[in-house]
Amino acid sequence: MKDKILILLFLNLFSLTIAKGERIRESKESASHVVVGEVTKVFKSDGKDYVGYVVRIKVEMFEKGTGPAKGHHFYVECFERKPHEGPGRPAPGASGHSGVPKVGERVRIFTNESNAINLGVYPTWYDVLPSVDKE
Repeated sequence: MKDKILILLFLNLFSLTIAKGERIRESKESASHVVVGEVTKVFKSDGKDYVGYVVRIKVEMFEKGTGPAKGHHFYVECFERKPHEGPGRPAPGASGHSGVPKVGERVRIFTNESNAINLGVYPTWYDVLPSVDKE
């Protein structure tokens, strides 16, 4: 019985490594958090097939969910797939988020919390908003 469980666990883990297709699309309405604020920093992590980002937002307000108070920072993660280079077809995988906001932009972000990490809803996770006069 123990061997069967180990085999099933191995097959499950193996299938996760080879079945990397497109992610399921999420709607903005499904977000657990909706935050309005200004992008103050974008951290970039370059990988083999993907570029990962952590976007720091200075909170103006929460429209949904709870988090840091106004003026404090909220962090959200997203990624983009790198363009395929070389011969053959690219490996199967998610195509990435629709973009990354720029530092200084005022945005409304839509995220889902997963294991204490805020992930942008997939693939379209933010709206650029008009800037406001700073007092």
